[in-house]
Amino acid sequence: MMIHKLENDLERRKQAKKDFYFSSIGILVKKTRLKKKLTQENVARGICSNTYLSKFEHNTVPINEEYLSLIMERIDIGYNNFMLPDEMIDSFMTALDCFINDDKERYETLIHGMKTVEFAVLVDIARLGYYVINNNQKEAETTADELYHYLQSMEGDALGVYMLFNAGARMINFHFDEGLKILNLFNQIDSYSDDLVGIIAYLKFICYGNLGMMNYSRNCADEARMEFTKTKNYRRLAMIDLHLLEFTFYESGLLPQLDNESFLKLLNQEERDLYHLLMGKSEIESIKNFDMIGSESPFYSEMLFSKCIYLKAMKIEDDYLETKSILKTVCNQRSSKVDYHHWLNLIELKIQYEMKEFMAETILPYALSRQSFYLMKIATNEIVSYLARSKRYKEALQYVAKLENDLAHLQGNKKPIGAIVPLPEFK
Repeated sequence: MMIHKLENDLERRKQAKKDFYFSSIGILVKKTRLKKKLTQENVARGICSNTYLSKFEHNTVPINEEYLSLIMERIDIGYNNFMLPDEMIDSFMTALDCFINDDKERYETLIHGMKTVEFAVLVDIARLGYYVINNNQKEAETTADELYHYLQSMEGDALGVYMLFNAGARMINFHFDEGLKILNLFNQIDSYSDDLVGIIAYLKFICYGNLGMMNYSRNCADEARMEFTKTKNYRRLAMIDLHLLEFTFYESGLLPQLDNESFLKLLNQEERDLYHLLMGKSEIESIKNFDMIGSESPFYSEMLFSKCIYLKAMKIEDDYLETKSILKTVCNQRSSKVDYHHWLNLIELKIQYEMKEFMAETILPYALSRQSFYLMKIATNEIVSYLARSKRYKEALQYVAKLENDLAHLQGNKKPIGAIVPLPEFK
Protein backbone atom coordinates (compact mmCIF):
# COMPACT_ATOMS: atom_id res chain seq x y z
CA MET A 1 0.00 0.00 0.00
CA MET A 2 2.73 2.45 1.01
CA ILE A 3 4.84 1.61 -2.06
CA HIS A 4 1.82 2.13 -4.29
CA LYS A 5 1.24 5.57 -2.75
CA LEU A 6 4.89 6.51 -3.25
CA GLU A 7 4.76 5.43 -6.89
CA ASN A 8 1.62 7.52 -7.43
CA ASP A 9 3.18 10.53 -5.73
CA LEU A 10 6.34 10.30 -7.84
CA GLU A 11 4.26 10.02 -11.01
CA ARG A 12 2.16 13.00 -9.92
CA ARG A 13 5.30 15.07 -9.33
CA LYS A 14 6.74 14.08 -12.69
CA GLN A 15 3.50 14.99 -14.47
CA ALA A 16 3.33 18.32 -12.64
CA LYS A 17 6.88 19.08 -13.75
CA LYS A 18 6.01 18.17 -17.35
CA ASP A 19 2.91 20.38 -17.27
CA PHE A 20 4.93 23.19 -15.77
CA TYR A 21 7.64 23.11 -18.40
CA PHE A 22 5.14 23.16 -21.22
CA SER A 23 4.70 26.77 -20.15
CA SER A 24 8.28 27.64 -21.05
CA ILE A 25 7.40 26.94 -24.68
CA GLY A 26 5.23 30.03 -24.41
CA ILE A 27 8.36 32.16 -24.49
CA LEU A 28 9.32 30.66 -27.85
CA VAL A 29 5.77 31.13 -29.19
CA LYS A 30 5.73 34.81 -28.21
CA LYS A 31 9.19 35.40 -29.66
CA THR A 32 8.21 33.79 -32.98
CA ARG A 33 4.84 35.56 -33.11
CA LEU A 34 6.44 38.98 -32.65
CA LYS A 35 9.14 38.18 -35.18
CA LYS A 36 6.42 37.36 -37.75
CA LYS A 37 4.48 40.50 -36.70
CA LEU A 38 1.38 38.49 -35.77
CA THR A 39 -1.10 39.60 -33.11
CA GLN A 40 -2.40 37.31 -30.40
CA GLU A 41 -5.77 37.46 -32.15
CA ASN A 42 -4.18 36.17 -35.39
CA VAL A 43 -2.62 33.20 -33.63
CA ALA A 44 -5.47 32.31 -31.23
CA ARG A 45 -8.33 32.52 -33.73
CA GLY A 46 -10.19 29.21 -33.84
CA ILE A 47 -7.78 27.54 -31.39
CA CYS A 48 -8.15 29.19 -27.98
CA SER A 49 -9.09 32.52 -26.42
CA ASN A 50 -6.79 35.56 -26.64
CA THR A 51 -6.65 35.65 -22.86
CA TYR A 52 -5.53 32.05 -22.65
CA LEU A 53 -2.81 32.58 -25.26
CA SER A 54 -1.60 35.67 -23.42
CA LYS A 55 -1.32 33.74 -20.16
CA PHE A 56 0.46 30.91 -21.95
CA GLU A 57 3.01 33.29 -23.48
CA HIS A 58 3.71 34.75 -20.05
CA ASN A 59 4.23 31.31 -18.49
CA THR A 60 1.31 31.57 -16.09
CA VAL A 61 -0.60 28.52 -17.37
CA PRO A 62 0.36 25.25 -19.03
CA ILE A 63 -1.13 24.53 -22.44
CA ASN A 64 -2.57 21.29 -23.66
CA GLU A 65 -0.72 19.44 -26.40
CA GLU A 66 -3.53 19.79 -28.92
CA TYR A 67 -3.48 23.60 -28.63
CA LEU A 68 0.29 23.60 -28.84
CA SER A 69 0.36 21.56 -32.04
CA LEU A 70 -2.15 23.88 -33.77
CA ILE A 71 -0.37 27.03 -32.62
CA MET A 72 3.01 25.73 -33.80
CA GLU A 73 1.52 24.91 -37.19
CA ARG A 74 -0.01 28.38 -37.49
CA ILE A 75 3.20 30.28 -36.69
CA ASP A 76 5.39 27.76 -38.52
CA ILE A 77 7.58 26.49 -35.67
CA GLY A 78 9.25 23.20 -36.57
CA TYR A 79 9.39 20.42 -34.00
CA ASN A 80 13.19 20.56 -34.10
CA ASN A 81 13.05 24.07 -32.61
CA PHE A 82 11.79 22.96 -29.22
CA MET A 83 11.83 19.98 -26.89
CA LEU A 84 8.95 18.26 -25.17
CA PRO A 85 9.06 18.26 -21.37
CA ASP A 86 10.22 14.63 -21.09
CA GLU A 87 13.15 15.39 -23.42
CA MET A 88 13.98 18.61 -21.60
CA ILE A 89 13.99 16.94 -18.20
CA ASP A 90 16.17 14.07 -19.40
CA SER A 91 18.65 16.43 -21.08
CA PHE A 92 18.66 18.68 -18.04
CA MET A 93 19.51 15.81 -15.69
CA THR A 94 22.23 14.58 -18.06
CA ALA A 95 23.70 18.10 -18.15
CA LEU A 96 23.82 18.21 -14.36
CA ASP A 97 25.57 14.84 -14.23
CA CYS A 98 28.12 16.01 -16.82
CA PHE A 99 28.78 19.16 -14.81
CA ILE A 100 29.20 17.33 -11.51
CA ASN A 101 31.66 14.87 -13.10
CA ASP A 102 33.32 17.54 -15.28
CA ASP A 103 32.62 15.29 -18.28
CA LYS A 104 33.25 17.72 -21.14
CA GLU A 105 33.10 15.14 -23.91
CA ARG A 106 29.65 13.83 -22.99
CA TYR A 107 28.45 17.39 -22.37
CA GLU A 108 29.64 18.38 -25.86
CA THR A 109 27.54 15.59 -27.39
CA LEU A 110 24.49 16.63 -25.37
CA ILE A 111 24.73 20.30 -26.33
CA HIS A 112 25.26 19.43 -29.99
CA GLY A 113 21.99 17.50 -29.94
CA MET A 114 20.15 20.58 -28.61
CA LYS A 115 21.69 23.15 -30.97
CA THR A 116 18.45 23.73 -32.95
CA VAL A 117 16.36 24.38 -29.82
CA GLU A 118 15.72 28.12 -29.82
CA PHE A 119 14.61 28.54 -26.23
CA ALA A 120 13.55 26.47 -23.27
CA VAL A 121 14.42 27.29 -19.70
CA LEU A 122 15.85 23.87 -18.88
CA VAL A 123 17.82 23.74 -22.12
CA ASP A 124 19.35 27.15 -21.53
CA ILE A 125 20.26 26.18 -17.96
CA ALA A 126 21.99 23.12 -19.45
CA ARG A 127 23.85 25.38 -21.88
CA LEU A 128 24.93 27.61 -19.00
CA GLY A 129 26.59 24.68 -17.24
CA TYR A 130 28.35 23.76 -20.48
CA TYR A 131 29.78 27.27 -20.82
CA VAL A 132 30.99 27.16 -17.23
CA ILE A 133 32.93 23.89 -17.35
CA ASN A 134 34.47 24.98 -20.66
CA ASN A 135 35.50 28.32 -19.14
CA ASN A 136 33.57 30.32 -21.75
CA GLN A 137 33.46 33.48 -19.65
CA LYS A 138 31.41 35.76 -21.90
CA GLU A 139 28.71 33.24 -22.86
CA ALA A 140 28.41 32.02 -19.28
CA GLU A 141 27.92 35.49 -17.86
CA THR A 142 25.47 36.53 -20.61
CA THR A 143 23.38 33.36 -20.33
CA ALA A 144 23.29 33.52 -16.52
CA ASP A 145 22.05 37.13 -16.66
CA GLU A 146 19.41 36.32 -19.31
CA LEU A 147 18.08 33.35 -17.35
CA TYR A 148 17.68 35.52 -14.26
CA HIS A 149 14.63 37.07 -15.93
CA TYR A 150 12.95 33.64 -16.04
CA LEU A 151 13.18 32.73 -12.37
CA GLN A 152 9.40 32.47 -12.26
CA SER A 153 9.63 29.71 -14.88
CA MET A 154 11.86 27.53 -12.69
CA GLU A 155 10.57 24.95 -10.25
CA GLY A 156 12.67 23.77 -7.31
CA ASP A 157 15.17 21.48 -9.06
CA ALA A 158 15.74 23.88 -11.93
CA LEU A 159 16.23 26.81 -9.57
CA GLY A 160 18.84 24.90 -7.55
CA VAL A 161 20.81 23.92 -10.66
CA TYR A 162 20.55 27.45 -12.07
CA MET A 163 21.98 28.80 -8.81
CA LEU A 164 24.81 26.28 -9.01
CA PHE A 165 25.69 27.11 -12.63
CA ASN A 166 25.26 30.83 -12.00
CA ALA A 167 27.77 30.62 -9.15
CA GLY A 168 30.14 28.84 -11.53
CA ALA A 169 29.68 31.61 -14.12
CA ARG A 170 30.68 34.21 -11.52
CA MET A 171 33.70 32.14 -10.51
CA ILE A 172 35.17 31.68 -14.00
CA ASN A 173 34.88 35.47 -14.37
CA PHE A 174 36.88 35.89 -11.12
CA HIS A 175 33.93 37.09 -9.04
CA PHE A 176 34.51 34.57 -6.27
CA ASP A 177 32.72 36.76 -3.73
CA GLU A 178 29.53 36.74 -5.84
CA GLY A 179 29.82 33.02 -6.48
CA LEU A 180 30.16 32.35 -2.77
CA LYS A 181 27.11 34.48 -1.94
CA ILE A 182 25.02 32.48 -4.41
CA LEU A 183 26.29 29.16 -3.03
CA ASN A 184 25.53 30.25 0.53
CA LEU A 185 21.92 30.86 -0.51
CA PHE A 186 21.50 27.08 -0.57
CA ASN A 187 21.50 27.34 3.24
CA GLN A 188 18.13 29.10 2.94
CA ILE A 189 16.55 26.37 0.79
CA ASP A 190 14.56 23.84 2.78
CA SER A 191 15.70 20.95 0.65
CA TYR A 192 17.60 20.35 -2.55
CA SER A 193 18.83 17.29 -4.39
CA ASP A 194 21.47 15.20 -2.65
CA ASP A 195 23.28 15.17 -6.01
CA LEU A 196 24.23 18.82 -5.42
CA VAL A 197 25.85 18.43 -1.99
CA GLY A 198 29.32 17.46 -3.21
CA ILE A 199 29.56 19.96 -6.06
CA ILE A 200 28.30 22.83 -3.87
CA ALA A 201 30.99 22.01 -1.31
CA TYR A 202 33.59 21.80 -4.09
CA LEU A 203 32.72 25.22 -5.53
CA LYS A 204 32.74 26.75 -2.04
CA PHE A 205 36.19 25.21 -1.52
CA ILE A 206 37.44 27.02 -4.64
CA CYS A 207 35.83 30.35 -3.65
CA TYR A 208 37.11 30.29 -0.07
CA GLY A 209 40.57 29.28 -1.25
CA ASN A 210 40.87 32.14 -3.73
CA LEU A 211 39.63 34.59 -1.11
CA GLY A 212 42.26 33.41 1.38
CA MET A 213 39.80 31.85 3.84
CA MET A 214 41.77 28.63 4.20
CA ASN A 215 40.06 27.04 7.20
CA TYR A 216 36.68 27.34 5.49
CA SER A 217 38.24 26.14 2.25
CA ARG A 218 39.72 23.00 3.82
CA ASN A 219 36.45 22.17 5.56
CA CYS A 220 34.58 22.38 2.25
CA ALA A 221 37.30 20.31 0.55
CA ASP A 222 36.80 17.59 3.17
CA GLU A 223 33.03 17.62 2.64
CA ALA A 224 33.38 17.52 -1.14
CA ARG A 225 35.98 14.74 -0.95
CA MET A 226 33.65 12.63 1.19
CA GLU A 227 30.75 13.03 -1.26
CA PHE A 228 32.87 12.44 -4.37
CA THR A 229 34.45 9.35 -2.81
CA LYS A 230 30.94 7.91 -2.28
CA THR A 231 30.06 8.49 -5.93
CA LYS A 232 33.51 7.50 -7.25
CA ASN A 233 33.90 10.91 -8.88
CA TYR A 234 37.66 10.55 -9.38
CA ARG A 235 37.92 13.51 -11.74
CA ARG A 236 36.70 15.97 -9.11
CA LEU A 237 38.81 14.26 -6.43
CA ALA A 238 41.90 14.92 -8.55
CA MET A 239 40.86 18.56 -8.95
CA ILE A 240 40.55 18.89 -5.16
CA ASP A 241 44.10 17.54 -4.76
CA LEU A 242 45.43 20.04 -7.29
CA HIS A 243 43.75 23.10 -5.82
CA LEU A 244 44.68 22.12 -2.27
CA LEU A 245 48.30 22.15 -3.45
CA GLU A 246 47.73 25.54 -5.06
CA PHE A 247 46.14 27.14 -2.01
CA THR A 248 48.68 25.61 0.38
CA PHE A 249 51.56 26.92 -1.73
CA TYR A 250 50.18 30.45 -1.94
CA GLU A 251 49.40 30.42 1.78
CA SER A 252 52.82 29.19 2.98
CA GLY A 253 55.15 29.10 -0.02
CA LEU A 254 55.59 25.36 0.55
CA LEU A 255 54.07 22.22 -0.91
CA PRO A 256 53.15 19.18 1.18
CA GLN A 257 54.98 15.93 0.51
CA LEU A 258 53.15 13.92 -2.16
CA ASP A 259 52.90 10.15 -1.86
CA ASN A 260 52.42 9.80 -5.61
CA GLU A 261 51.40 11.75 -8.70
CA SER A 262 48.76 9.32 -9.97
CA PHE A 263 46.08 12.01 -9.78
CA LEU A 264 47.82 13.85 -12.64
CA LYS A 265 46.38 11.30 -15.09
CA LEU A 266 42.90 12.64 -14.32
CA LEU A 267 43.84 16.29 -14.93
CA ASN A 268 43.66 18.11 -18.25
CA GLN A 269 46.73 19.75 -19.81
CA GLU A 270 46.10 23.20 -18.32
CA GLU A 271 45.71 21.71 -14.84
CA ARG A 272 48.90 19.68 -15.23
CA ASP A 273 50.69 22.86 -16.27
CA LEU A 274 49.51 24.52 -13.07
CA TYR A 275 50.84 21.59 -11.07
CA HIS A 276 54.27 21.79 -12.73
CA LEU A 277 54.35 25.56 -12.19
CA LEU A 278 53.68 25.12 -8.48
CA MET A 279 56.32 22.40 -8.21
CA GLY A 280 58.86 24.55 -10.02
CA LYS A 281 58.15 27.58 -7.85
CA SER A 282 58.57 25.51 -4.71
CA GLU A 283 62.04 24.41 -5.94
CA ILE A 284 61.11 20.76 -6.33
CA GLU A 285 63.04 19.73 -9.46
CA SER A 286 62.40 23.23 -10.72
CA ILE A 287 63.94 23.08 -14.18
CA LYS A 288 62.36 19.71 -14.94
CA ASN A 289 58.92 20.95 -13.91
CA PHE A 290 59.22 24.32 -15.65
CA ASP A 291 60.23 22.60 -18.90
CA MET A 292 57.07 20.44 -18.76
CA ILE A 293 55.02 23.58 -19.56
CA GLY A 294 54.66 24.20 -23.31
CA SER A 295 54.45 27.49 -25.18
CA GLU A 296 50.69 27.14 -25.73
CA SER A 297 49.97 27.05 -22.00
CA PRO A 298 48.25 30.02 -20.35
CA PHE A 299 50.96 29.69 -17.67
CA TYR A 300 53.85 29.96 -20.14
CA SER A 301 54.79 33.60 -19.44
CA GLU A 302 54.54 33.11 -15.68
CA MET A 303 56.64 29.96 -15.98
CA LEU A 304 59.41 31.79 -17.89
CA PHE A 305 59.37 34.55 -15.29
CA SER A 306 59.60 32.04 -12.42
CA LYS A 307 62.30 30.08 -14.24
CA CYS A 308 64.36 33.27 -14.64
CA ILE A 309 64.05 33.99 -10.91
CA TYR A 310 65.26 30.46 -10.13
CA LEU A 311 68.17 30.54 -12.63
CA LYS A 312 69.32 33.92 -11.30
CA ALA A 313 69.25 32.64 -7.74
CA MET A 314 71.24 29.56 -8.79
CA LYS A 315 73.67 31.82 -10.74
CA ILE A 316 73.17 29.89 -13.99
CA GLU A 317 73.80 32.99 -16.06
CA ASP A 318 73.73 31.64 -19.64
CA ASP A 319 70.42 29.84 -19.19
CA TYR A 320 69.06 32.89 -17.38
CA LEU A 321 69.86 35.22 -20.30
CA GLU A 322 68.43 32.77 -22.84
CA THR A 323 65.19 32.33 -20.87
CA LYS A 324 64.91 36.08 -20.33
CA SER A 325 65.22 36.63 -24.09
CA ILE A 326 62.39 34.14 -24.72
CA LEU A 327 60.28 35.89 -22.08
CA LYS A 328 60.82 39.25 -23.78
CA THR A 329 59.70 37.83 -27.13
CA VAL A 330 56.63 36.20 -25.60
CA CYS A 331 55.61 39.38 -23.75
CA ASN A 332 55.99 41.42 -26.95
CA GLN A 333 53.90 38.97 -28.98
CA ARG A 334 51.10 38.29 -26.52
CA SER A 335 48.77 40.83 -24.99
CA SER A 336 48.76 40.45 -21.23
CA LYS A 337 47.82 42.63 -18.30
CA VAL A 338 51.07 41.63 -16.59
CA ASP A 339 54.36 42.42 -18.33
CA TYR A 340 56.54 39.77 -16.74
CA HIS A 341 59.63 40.91 -18.68
CA HIS A 342 59.32 44.42 -17.28
CA TRP A 343 58.80 42.98 -13.81
CA LEU A 344 61.94 40.89 -14.19
CA ASN A 345 63.95 43.94 -15.27
CA LEU A 346 62.85 45.86 -12.20
CA ILE A 347 63.96 42.96 -9.97
CA GLU A 348 67.29 42.62 -11.78
CA LEU A 349 68.11 46.33 -11.73
CA LYS A 350 66.82 46.78 -8.18
CA ILE A 351 64.92 49.93 -9.11
CA GLN A 352 62.90 50.14 -5.93
CA TYR A 353 60.77 53.22 -6.64
CA GLU A 354 59.73 51.97 -10.10
CA MET A 355 59.01 48.56 -8.61
CA LYS A 356 56.74 50.16 -6.05
CA GLU A 357 54.93 52.10 -8.80
CA PHE A 358 54.60 48.97 -10.96
CA MET A 359 53.08 47.07 -8.04
CA ALA A 360 50.71 49.91 -7.15
CA GLU A 361 49.58 50.81 -10.67
CA THR A 362 49.64 47.43 -12.45
CA ILE A 363 49.89 44.36 -10.24
CA LEU A 364 47.61 45.44 -7.37
CA PRO A 365 44.67 46.50 -9.62
CA TYR A 366 45.13 43.30 -11.66
CA ALA A 367 45.13 41.17 -8.51
CA LEU A 368 42.00 42.88 -7.24
CA SER A 369 40.22 42.41 -10.59
CA ARG A 370 40.94 38.66 -10.41
CA GLN A 371 40.16 38.55 -6.68
CA SER A 372 43.53 36.91 -6.06
CA PHE A 373 44.15 37.13 -2.32
CA TYR A 374 47.70 35.86 -2.79
CA LEU A 375 48.77 38.29 -5.52
CA MET A 376 47.22 41.13 -3.55
CA LYS A 377 49.45 40.16 -0.61
CA ILE A 378 52.59 39.95 -2.78
CA ALA A 379 52.00 43.38 -4.36
CA THR A 380 51.08 45.07 -1.09
CA ASN A 381 54.08 43.54 0.68
CA GLU A 382 56.43 44.91 -2.00
CA ILE A 383 54.87 48.37 -1.74
CA VAL A 384 54.89 48.40 2.06
CA SER A 385 58.49 47.20 2.24
CA TYR A 386 59.63 50.02 -0.02
CA LEU A 387 57.66 52.66 1.88
CA ALA A 388 58.92 51.36 5.23
CA ARG A 389 62.56 51.50 4.05
CA SER A 390 61.86 55.06 2.92
CA LYS A 391 60.43 55.79 6.39
CA ARG A 392 57.07 56.67 4.85
CA TYR A 393 55.27 54.76 7.56
CA LYS A 394 51.93 56.53 7.33
CA GLU A 395 51.61 55.78 3.62
CA ALA A 396 52.69 52.17 4.23
CA LEU A 397 49.97 51.73 6.85
CA GLN A 398 47.43 53.15 4.41
CA TYR A 399 48.27 50.38 1.93
CA VAL A 400 47.92 47.77 4.67
CA ALA A 401 44.56 49.26 5.64
CA LYS A 402 43.47 49.22 1.98
CA LEU A 403 44.39 45.55 1.68
CA GLU A 404 42.46 44.74 4.85
CA ASN A 405 39.42 46.69 3.64
CA ASP A 406 39.50 45.07 0.18
CA LEU A 407 39.78 41.58 1.67
CA ALA A 408 37.06 42.21 4.23
CA HIS A 409 34.77 43.44 1.46
CA LEU A 410 35.45 40.40 -0.76
CA GLN A 411 35.09 37.98 2.15
CA GLY A 412 31.91 39.65 3.37
CA ASN A 413 33.34 40.30 6.84
CA LYS A 414 34.01 43.32 9.02
CA LYS A 415 37.60 42.15 9.39
CA PRO A 416 39.54 40.05 6.89
CA ILE A 417 40.19 36.37 7.50
CA GLY A 418 43.73 35.25 6.65
CA ALA A 419 47.28 36.42 7.15
CA ILE A 420 47.92 40.06 6.28
CA VAL A 421 51.22 41.62 5.23
CA PRO A 422 53.89 41.33 7.98
CA LEU A 423 55.46 44.61 9.02
CA PRO A 424 58.67 43.82 10.92
CA GLU A 425 60.03 47.32 10.24
CA PHE A 426 57.22 48.81 12.32
CA LYS A 427 57.96 46.84 15.48
